[in-house]
Amino acid sequence: MIWLASQMWLILAVAFGLGAGLGWWIRGAPDLPRARSTDAGKVGKDQPGELRRQSVEKAPLNPVSAEVSASPRPAAAVGPAEDLTQIIGLDATTQTRLHAVGVTTLAQIAQLTDESTRWLDGQLGDEGRIDREGWIGQARNLLQGEA
Repeated sequence: MIWLASQMWLILAVAFGLGAGLGWWIRGAPDLPRARSTDAGKVGKDQPGELRRQSVEKAPLNPVSAEVSASPRPAAAVGPAEDLTQIIGLDATTQTRLHAVGVTTLAQIAQLTDESTRWLDGQLGDEGRIDREGWIGQARNLLQGEA
């Protein structure tokens, strides 16, 4: 029985060592980021750390945002900013982020096109959220209720 317990501890210690080593290897060293090529050329392990860091800083963080950034923004706001948190699923933090990109009224959300919806989803970093939570329909209903 003691022999079996000692073998189990040995196996557990080896498994722990392998898991820790594999985790360290997968996580990688902080100065070896994985990035795409930029104007400076291919970014790889053979480049000096400073050049790699600069290249990574220039690379887009979210490929969806990069594609959609050429899409048109929502229409400009007319009038003062409104309380967008009336829309279910839209909290104060998201409202602040919407204000930062120029969306301040319910009318702007109600008039979103497919292209501007994709652009705004990219800015928020949550693809499909506007459609998933029905912001456009809610904004239209809120505007009809005010009239």
